[in-house]
Amino acid sequence: MRGAMNPRISLIFLLATASVPVVVAPEAHAQATEDRSYRLDTDDTVLIEVARHPDVTKTMKIPVDGRIRLPRLLRPILARGLTCDDLVKALAERLQSEGKLRLRNGQVQVTLQERRARRVYLRGSALGGTQVDLVNGWRISELLSSTGRVPQPERVTATLTNPRRPAALPIDLATIYRDPSDPANLALVEGDTLTVDLPKPKRIFITGTGLPLGEHEIDERFGLRQTLIKLGVSVRDNPGDLKHATLKRRKTPGDPNSPTTNVPVDLLALLTGDAAPDVSIEDMDTLDVPASNAFVYLYLGDQQARKFPLPQDRKTRLFDVISLAGGIPGPSKIGSVTLWRGLPGGKPQKQSVNLTRFLTSGDIKSNPEILPEDIVVIAANRRVDPFQTLWQGVGLAQALQFFRGLKF
Repeated sequence: MRGAMNPRISLIFLLATASVPVVVAPEAHAQATEDRSYRLDTDDTVLIEVARHPDVTKTMKIPVDGRIRLPRLLRPILARGLTCDDLVKALAERLQSEGKLRLRNGQVQVTLQERRARRVYLRGSALGGTQVDLVNGWRISELLSSTGRVPQPERVTATLTNPRRPAALPIDLATIYRDPSDPANLALVEGDTLTVDLPKPKRIFITGTGLPLGEHEIDERFGLRQTLIKLGVSVRDNPGDLKHATLKRRKTPGDPNSPTTNVPVDLLALLTGDAAPDVSIEDMDTLDVPASNAFVYLYLGDQQARKFPLPQDRKTRLFDVISLAGGIPGPSKIGSVTLWRGLPGGKPQKQSVNLTRFLTSGDIKSNPEILPEDIVVIAANRRVDPFQTLWQGVGLAQALQFFRGLKF
């Protein structure tokens, strides 16, 4: 029969024109699924196609206000927060109602062409201010790894905020660093802001004598002992009355208008006694150190009386006082030194001290301890004293070196 098709060729034609299922790679399928659930926002680029209406078909980037504008539409459409399928439905309804188009199902298509950069933000005194493009699957630990480790995470205060989250979330960075699988390591979403602040230093004010005055910022972990050491305070020859200092503490720490209470503190014991417990410090405490009243009065020869502060960290003896004065000027009766000492509720007692005996034999009783408000009188000697002449010839410095070798 003319025109009849060869059965063999017909079979080949049928096989060639049979529908062949299209195999889609799992990665492409996952990407397509994610694109359909993706929420649009500013800087996303979409392709809007309306079949048989090329004037409406266009590629556009969603502007800052999140609204897209198309021909035939009287008002813009808010695309922010919609999926591509949501936008298709909204466009179809508006193009029919406002644009007077007669559309069939599937005639309007929206395709995500290019995603915006999804960002999360870092703030706070520990990290500064920066923004990072969010990678799918990131948690807090990955965000921190991209910017560098936070030093001493157990001390910082971390908070995660986002308008999409119902409330600000406190974050335990120490736990996250220790175990990234812990539930505290939250998954991040676009717009998250991680604020990490270093602890605020405490402020202490110092008034009075013998310490660096003014306002000082200190580590929030420091007690009073550590603070004084940090400020370089020494008890040696300190003119302040360290034993009778006062810590003025506000009822509400950090509030300058809050009433204060006085807490007595012994700074001498705090700095010299290892067993003395440290004293805690609250923000805006004021440490007041009065001037020391521990003085000795010294009359040397024909000179006027001189006043010397007594060290608070060690005993002071008669020979130390004379050394503070720079030695004895001219011939003096060091063999008959007068020591006046007051008694509580009584009248002063007079004591005669033979300092020559201490200088010649090292007799410790002839070099008594000097107490606050003692008066030492060394009268001038009108006749030549051979030992006094030797004292002046050798000099105080050499005499001190000689007497250090004596055993008391």
